[in-house]
Amino acid sequence: MVDRNVQAGELKKALMDLKDDNLSWLKSVILFDEFVPKEEGKGLKENEKSLAFRLTLQASDRSLTDADVEPLLKKMLSAAEAKCGARLR
Repeated sequence: MVDRNVQAGELKKALMDLKDDNLSWLKSVILFDEFVPKEEGKGLKENEKSLAFRLTLQASDRSLTDADVEPLLKKMLSAAEAKCGARLR
């Protein structure tokens, strides 16, 4: 969830910028849904909207495990929160 004024491109950029920060496994970030409710509810606050992204994480030399991916997702969530005020629903 993000403030309604946050553009999807801003959040995508915050995530893609991590590629330069030792997150070379991040291959793509694609917006697949944007939900702006007409009224508060459904887990959203009054001035929030929901953005959903498909992330592609891929190593060229092996299959990634949950142990590989979990710290990366935490890093991505922290960056999204710090740069865009995003929170996980």
